[in-house]
Amino acid sequence: MTAPSIATPQPGLYRVRLVKGGPWCPLRIWQGFPLDPVSREPLERGWLWRAELHEEEVDVWQFWPYCAGQPLERTEYDYLLAMYRHATEHEPALPAANPRQRIDHMTTPPPF
Repeated sequence: MTAPSIATPQPGLYRVRLVKGGPWCPLRIWQGFPLDPVSREPLERGWLWRAELHEEEVDVWQFWPYCAGQPLERTEYDYLLAMYRHATEHEPALPAANPRQRIDHMTTPPPF
């Protein structure tokens, strides 16, 4: 049995950091129809590799193969997504609300 090549994305759930020392972010990769840029309806032109970071569509090649070594279980993916949603809506000082910034342990509120 041979291992899958990292040259081809693998559908699944992953975690990535957008900056060194930043918080983990949830990433989902799958194959699907491309979306119409105006109506956001699926176009039946053949499948493409697609990815979502924090439920926003991103270019899969921006993260693959970097994320290949960081697969997630569904529960951890849901947890990271819930942390991001909570932080952006209720606690903007938390690292999860600012995933493009390094975590500053001197100013970050304690987790308890």
